[in-house]
Order: sequence, then structure tokens, then C-alpha cells
Amino acid sequence: MPKRKMYGVYNKDGVPIFCGTSRECAAYLGIKYDSFRKQVWRTKKGRKYVRDHSIYYEYKE
Repeated sequence: MPKRKMYGVYNKDGVPIFCGTSRECAAYLGIKYDSFRKQVWRTKKGRKYVRDHSIYYEYKE
């Protein structure tokens, strides 16, 4: 069984509030999967995380 990448959703203080696959995180945040993936892609290009309504998405391997 292949490994799946896990992602974390953090609050503004850096406390983890949710951890799961990209589809699970998108469902938790109430956004489309494609929108979540675009934000992850932007995150990997330079900055460590992207802010959206005081929720931080951080890339985890």
C-alpha cells in the first residue's frame, strides 16, 4: 500500500487542529480539493505556509 502524504491544519498560534490527507483537510475546511491543492502548491514554492482566515496550512511529509 503506497504512503499517502499527510497535511496539517493549524490555528493562528501554531497549534494543530486537524491532520489528514489533502482530501480530508479540504473537507474539514469546507473548500474544494483543487483549491486546497493550489494553496499547497503555492506553499511549496517559497513560503512555509499560507494564511487563510487565521487558519494555517503546513506541508508535512
